[in-house]
Amino acid sequence: MQLWEVPARRFAGANSKVAVEQIAAYVREHDLVEAGLVAERRTAAAARHQRELDRREAAEQPRDDVITPEYLTACVRRLLDGEDAIVLTEVVTNSKAVAEHLRPVRPGSVLHHGGGALGWSGGAAVGAKLAQPSRTVVSLVGDGSFLFSVPSSAIWVQRRYNAPALTVIYDNGGWQGPKFSTLQVHPDGVAAATGEFPVSLAPTVDLPGVALAAGAGFGVTVTDPAELPQVLKDALAAVQAGRSAVVSVRLPPV
Repeated sequence: MQLWEVPARRFAGANSKVAVEQIAAYVREHDLVEAGLVAERRTAAAARHQRELDRREAAEQPRDDVITPEYLTACVRRLLDGEDAIVLTEVVTNSKAVAEHLRPVRPGSVLHHGGGALGWSGGAAVGAKLAQPSRTVVSLVGDGSFLFSVPSSAIWVQRRYNAPALTVIYDNGGWQGPKFSTLQVHPDGVAAATGEFPVSLAPTVDLPGVALAAGAGFGVTVTDPAELPQVLKDALAAVQAGRSAVVSVRLPPV
């Protein structure tokens, strides 16, 4: 499925590791690098990198009135520190926050949904746990993605096959993706002018309640930033004890 175009004079298929090593060796052997220029660029890059780290750190700080996607992702990262976990991501419009603040350091520790449809994470969590039973499986999903996964079936299958997983829902009360898409295609359209987008999930669905009814051992909705770290710890403990857990975290609404 063609997703983007990269303009280039020539394309070559290659193993990226081998290709980068060959390019670096060629540059060194042909003396194509000025030491002073490299040092200057390295200093500038390090400064930019530190500014970006500072920006992300500031975004992760808890607020009194609302749970932000950045703070939530930072809490998940701290929860999994030292944990041998596989993280599945299907957060869609919060993908940038997760990519910036999850900070994975091990290859293969994060799996992102592919294709053109949502609802992948519920079944994928079962497959990941059955493939790697000794590892903790954590799904980060949007509220819409969670519903698309048919959670009543997915959670039951996790119970049936002893494949517990922790699901953390980025709950903004609606389908933000279609709203963004509408604004990108029709920025001056009727929906933009009236502020009316048929993407709300009101009345609110008790998402953890659905999971509990299907066999989860832990299900909680969180609205208080101060309570979030402990709730996540309790949820992880339930998973490690052998039962799936679902934590729905209320974010700023769509």
